[in-house]
Amino acid sequence: MRAVCAFMSVAALLVVLPVACHPTGAEKGTDTSFSFDGRVVRVSIEGGFFGLVDRQGNRYLPDRLPAAMRRHNLPVRVRARLLPPAPSYRMWGRRIQLEEIRLR
Repeated sequence: MRAVCAFMSVAALLVVLPVACHPTGAEKGTDTSFSFDGRVVRVSIEGGFFGLVDRQGNRYLPDRLPAAMRRHNLPVRVRARLLPPAPSYRMWGRRIQLEEIRLR
């Protein structure tokens, strides 16, 4: 019985490890960078935070929003890179890494 369990464990690792070791978008040469016009919004959940909403209503959660841009309804032009989903208490919008943000 132990030999069967050990064999199944090794077989499962051989299946899972190659899948977990795939290259990221940057290593593949794909670019997840994009631009949009939108506005800064103050979201009043879990103590409050700032997010970005584009003209189509898509919500984005920036990694670091400069203090000068933290004003509700501020019109902005953004260039950003998509980040992979991650657990967060905010559960609002798609995570992005800001490359550039400026007033529109």
